Amino acid sequence: MTGCTKLFLNLMLSPPPLDSELVTGKRILRIAKEVGVDHVVYTSSVYTTHMAELKSMQEGSIVWWTTNAKRLLEEEVKKAGVFEQRWTILRPGFFMQNFVGASAGFMYADFLKRGVWVTGIPAETPIPLIDTEDIGRFAAKAFLEPDRFPREVDLAGEYRTPGEVVEALRRASGKEMRVEVLEGTRLEEAGKKDVFVDAQKVIGDLGRVVDLEVVRGYGVPMSTFEDFLVREKEALDATYGQLPARK
Repeated sequence: MTGCTKLFLNLMLSPPPLDSELVTGKRILRIAKEVGVDHVVYTSSVYTTHMAELKSMQEGSIVWWTTNAKRLLEEEVKKAGVFEQRWTILRPGFFMQNFVGASAGFMYADFLKRGVWVTGIPAETPIPLIDTEDIGRFAAKAFLEPDRFPREVDLAGEYRTPGEVVEALRRASGKEMRVEVLEGTRLEEAGKKDVFVDAQKVIGDLGRVVDLEVVRGYGVPMSTFEDFLVREKEALDATYGQLPARK
């Protein structure tokens, strides 16, 4: 890191421990201070400032630990001393990239096998989708024009319900797909076995958590889900190519 003046802090859960992002992030921030970094942009989560409202999130669960680690790391960024005048926290929503490539295989293996997205997100819940390339555009703007943006920015490009997500995937891939929304005891039991289902439950607690008009006001081009699927057509076909053609 010697010679760097800017830090883009983008971390991923890598347990143990369950708060590994906080542990690793604090270490990186300490080194950044030592070498003279003067501006840090940290990508966190749109849910960190709403933990008290997430009624489906059980304290002590993996989802709680990981979200709380991001929340605490945000505080470390804010109090890092040398970054007092130059820090930015981006809080993105649900990554569009979760539906293609290695991420889809890791998170939704059964979706790739059967064409059925079994989800804990309530059927009518608007999911705050974001293209990770758009996150990169916001980070670049924050570095290049630091006085233009507030220090904390919630990010989403658009909202789609689970059914709308799968219909877009179905049209773009040409494959037969459907969504199955878990409810009641089925949802609770699935959440105990699958951390991704457990995480999906909390999305239904908040609804439209990001103000899209505010996001558009920053003047950064944003991708629709269709834009993303066109750009990632090769990865999309490789991800779902084994499924039967849509009827």
